[in-house]
Amino acid sequence: MANPKISIIIPSYNEEEQIGDLFESIKKQKFQDYEVIVSDSGSTDNTAKIAKSYGAKVITGPKRGPGAGRNLGAKEARGDILVFFDADVRLVEEDILKSIEELFKRRTDVVGGTTRYGAKDGALINRLIYKIGEIVHPIFFTKGFVPGFSHFVQKESFEKIGGFNENLQAGEDIDLGSRLIKVGKMVTLKQKVLASSRRLTQLGWTEVLKTCAISAFCNIFKKNNPKSIIFKPASGLKGKE
Repeated sequence: MANPKISIIIPSYNEEEQIGDLFESIKKQKFQDYEVIVSDSGSTDNTAKIAKSYGAKVITGPKRGPGAGRNLGAKEARGDILVFFDADVRLVEEDILKSIEELFKRRTDVVGGTTRYGAKDGALINRLIYKIGEIVHPIFFTKGFVPGFSHFVQKESFEKIGGFNENLQAGEDIDLGSRLIKVGKMVTLKQKVLASSRRLTQLGWTEVLKTCAISAFCNIFKKNNPKSIIFKPASGLKGKE
């Protein structure tokens, strides 16, 4: 069988409540030349079973964080384009994958990018924070910052920069984008995805924004990303390794 054009990689840990929603939205995509790889960190629920029921390839690795999970999935990928979605994401438009494929076909200078985004659930304040994030995103995108829950990259470029830095305790997505932008152009698609705001709900938006701000600061000024700014665990928070 010929290799697929796109490899969708989903890091997961106990995502049975969320991952089916993502798969249903992937099924509706107009572009169908893709494979799905779920990089699971030993889920104890039905995450793997659900993923396999949708035809995904499930690989299991140690619980070392989303960066490590994404790297593990990328090693198994056969596509020329790597698309990373978190398990709690839902694709809104049906032409997201098609737009990604056409982008790389049309632009040889592009190495990666992201989509527009919003919150699919949660309180009004959470949805507002996502909206503000989308508005200010273009400012930080000049540094290559991409949201970890929805981004894509040319596989060759991903391998060239060494993938995600697995030593980072937070901001591994920011770090990846800032290195990618040094080897090519990064773009934001007009299409949108919706992500769960559960982290804001369970950890508190001040804690999450503080962590994001410190991660960005460390990256901009080339400081080590300290272990002390890792997202604090919260009871019932799933999906983040």
